[in-house]
Amino acid sequence: MKLDKIFEDFRGQIYSVNGSPLNFEEVSFLYTEAGRARGACQHPESIEHICVIEGVINYYYGDRHITLKEGDSFTIDKNIPHFFLSLTNSIVIEWGTKVSEKGIKDTNMLKLVKEIND
Repeated sequence: MKLDKIFEDFRGQIYSVNGSPLNFEEVSFLYTEAGRARGACQHPESIEHICVIEGVINYYYGDRHITLKEGDSFTIDKNIPHFFLSLTNSIVIEWGTKVSEKGIKDTNMLKLVKEIND
C-alpha cells in the first residue's frame, strides 16, 4: 500500500491510497483546514462513503446537512450533490466513487463552495 499526495491548495491536501487491498478504485484522505469547503460533487453511478477521522464537519447533501465528528460515517446515494465544510481542521476518508466521476460538479453547490472559500 502507498499513500500519495494527489492535490494540495490553500484548503489543505488530498492523499490517495494506491495498491489498497480494498476493492475500490480509489480511497482518499482529505486534510481540510477549518472554515474551508470541499466537494460540490455529484456521482451519477457511484455510492460514496465518508468517515471523519479527526475534527468536525458539516456535510451538505441535496437540501439537507448533518454535523459529523471524529468516528462518524455517512453514505451518500448516487446522483445526490454534496460537499462538506470543515468546522475544525479535519481529516476525512472517502471511498466508493469511480475516479471518472470525481470531476462531475453540481453548479449550485460549486457556487456555494467557492463563496465559502473566498
